Amino acid sequence: MKKEIIKKPIKKYKNLEELEKDISTTKWHWWEYIEMYWYKCFWNWFTDLKWRIPTWWQRSFHGWGYADTWNLNAHLARVIYGSLVHLKKYKHGHPIILPLKDPNNEKELKTNEKLWNEIEDKMIYAFKLAKEIGDGEREYYCPKMSKKFQIEYKCLTKEEDERMKEGMKLFIEHFFDLWD
Repeated sequence: MKKEIIKKPIKKYKNLEELEKDISTTKWHWWEYIEMYWYKCFWNWFTDLKWRIPTWWQRSFHGWGYADTWNLNAHLARVIYGSLVHLKKYKHGHPIILPLKDPNNEKELKTNEKLWNEIEDKMIYAFKLAKEIGDGEREYYCPKMSKKFQIEYKCLTKEEDERMKEGMKLFIEHFFDLWD
């Protein structure tokens, strides 16, 4: 006696919202979570070794790897953001931004240091946003997109975009002041 194969009809969706609703109401079994984490945490890491090892080797000789250039803006944003945070936390000094009348005047030096801290904060904020965009957590500011989609896709606001551009301009302006 042959077993009959029961074929379920393929469900067709009218729009993306209907599909998302159906997916969100689907019940998962415990083994499906394990399978998902297996692929996400182990299998993807293991299969990525074919390019991670050569990239590590290239970085040890050149300071960068070919895989870094696949999304260079994201790589640079991560590196610069981490470096700026480290520089602010462990600094031993700061550049002289304002011209000093008396280098021995403690008040002038404190004003200079305060100004430098504000500039560092703006640069760190800018590269934090750039890092989030590069990591796929946020999206660029897009004024032509509807407000609903801007919220849904976590787009930068106009103010955030302006602050990011200001911080990056300060980074360019003070590029040679980034030392410890």
